[in-house]
Amino acid sequence: MHIDDLAAAAIFLMNNYDSPEIVNVGVEDEVSIAQLVELVKSISGCSSKIVFDPSKPDGTPRRKMDISKIKSLGGSQPTPCGKASNPHMTGMHRMAIRQGFNAVA
Repeated sequence: MHIDDLAAAAIFLMNNYDSPEIVNVGVEDEVSIAQLVELVKSISGCSSKIVFDPSKPDGTPRRKMDISKIKSLGGSQPTPCGKASNPHMTGMHRMAIRQGFNAVA
């Protein structure tokens, strides 16, 4: 989730929610490390070969975020990372440019 999406969700909830119950904010869809690495690689224009070590642990167990409460209030989920119309991608591009990369669209 990009910080812009979190800020939008916080403003939405301040204007549309008045309960002490917790509301999950996030993206339902999972993004694998491999997908994220490929996205960063494409944005940065990196041509390095990515190698994964299959002997290492697989990471944390997968969990799907339940964002049904915010959706039922009329809130929207951020576009999953790596999708074409992705607000994350815009944020990732801005971050890459700030870090001195010539971000590839």
